Amino acid sequence: MKIKQFSSLNICLQIFLAALAFRFFMYLISALILAFQAGEGAAFGWEYFFTCWCKWDANHYINIAEHGYAGAVEDGKHLFLVFFPLYPYLMSFLHLIFSDIRFVGMLISTVAYAGGCVYMYRLIRLDYSERTAWNSIILLSLFPFSFFYGGIMTEGVFLLISAAMLYYIRQHRWWTAVGFGILATMTRMQGVLLAVPAAVELLILYDPVQMVRKRDFSKLKSLLGRGCSFLLMFLGTAFYMLINWRVEGDPFRFLYYQKNHWSQGACLPTRTVSYLFEYAFFSDDYDLQTRISLWIPQAVLFLVSVAILIYGIRKLRAFYMGYAAAYVLMTFSATWLLSAGRYLSCCIPLFLILGAAGEKRKWVVPVLAAASAMLQIIYLTGFMNNMQIM
Repeated sequence: MKIKQFSSLNICLQIFLAALAFRFFMYLISALILAFQAGEGAAFGWEYFFTCWCKWDANHYINIAEHGYAGAVEDGKHLFLVFFPLYPYLMSFLHLIFSDIRFVGMLISTVAYAGGCVYMYRLIRLDYSERTAWNSIILLSLFPFSFFYGGIMTEGVFLLISAAMLYYIRQHRWWTAVGFGILATMTRMQGVLLAVPAAVELLILYDPVQMVRKRDFSKLKSLLGRGCSFLLMFLGTAFYMLINWRVEGDPFRFLYYQKNHWSQGACLPTRTVSYLFEYAFFSDDYDLQTRISLWIPQAVLFLVSVAILIYGIRKLRAFYMGYAAAYVLMTFSATWLLSAGRYLSCCIPLFLILGAAGEKRKWVVPVLAAASAMLQIIYLTGFMNNMQIM
């Protein structure tokens, strides 16, 4: 089955440049926030700007990029083995060209975000209208936590890789998709979830149920071959485990540090959601500022994500819904969830569902865009002011 392509160079260039312009606009907003909060006589310049963007995990990626996993040590331990390698390795490579590693990290994130928007447009246009594609990109870009696309984080790179892989899966360009799958599993834990839409698309394409009913197994070999080829995407995971083995002699060492230092692991989503709502609305363990910056957004995002998934069940292809459901499930199955907003900013199908909803209900996108933009400015301001927004 041949799938139509909507990817003229002119449109792709427009999207890329618009995305870059938006990122630079958000950098300008962050600079104005810092300028307004700077005290009289304070030295405000590039150094201060870059320092304020280097928060939380950003410093760990910089440490790995500059010193490698073996040299990135804290308290005599390789605690940063929990961070996946592709992004810091890209930073390390470009650091050979640009002297400021912080600029390098932000440059990679910005360009990758713009490229991700292009692939997102191309992906959505395979099945939906141009309006839906633009709606989805706008809502993703204005999502309250999408300012992380400009930070020294993996969001921009993962958006680019995941959008590209989804696009090539829908194009049935299997080996190209596998290549991006390897990169995805080298970028962050959610990369393994891209095996889900690959499996769904293969099952839809080959329809093994009909094979059994008609006893026509002529395509079975092709189905098994395509399915097994996607196992190669876990070469990225194997490479990550090799790094752990070379640094500490244990390919699973990152799991030890995740549990014993970062208090991170997997659990039932009911447990995660339970403590999110407790800390957000019922517990006195945290002050109001921390609840507003950290716990309340995550609790609300769980409800919003589930509502969007339910709305999209009968409207989106199983290809998208399988990936979205798996992504949301993994996000809210963490034993100590601190970054649900940042993680969900890369869940493309959620924004596609909302973008498609705006196709018939013209008010949906303007209302959501306005609310999201306001919240993004609020949380960006909090981030610039060192609040626990991560």
